[in-house]
Amino acid sequence: MDMLEDEMSLCKVMMLYLAKGRSLELIENIFRSSKTKGRVIYNTMISVYGKHFAENAHQLFLEMVNNRIRLSGHTFKYHLEAWTIACKPQRTLEFLHFMILFFIKGKKKM
Repeated sequence: MDMLEDEMSLCKVMMLYLAKGRSLELIENIFRSSKTKGRVIYNTMISVYGKHFAENAHQLFLEMVNNRIRLSGHTFKYHLEAWTIACKPQRTLEFLHFMILFFIKGKKKM
């Protein structure tokens, strides 16, 4: 296994690049070229997008749902933060409502 194909290693590299001010395009390339696409790397990328690109974070969330990747509390937290940071109160409330419905239904596996 290539040293950087471990999902956690890729997430660490992505966050390090973000902290060092590297381009979003470079971080996106790491995400898109990853052979391992699990919940952790999706959550990391949603968190990266959430700082400035709420729509991108939302599209990635939908991709997780469509690919039936199991959602976690971190998934919801990062996505909710994205809409809050973007100052989109209506989208924030819509997503909060979705979260409530999701958790009331018993955390169905995605």
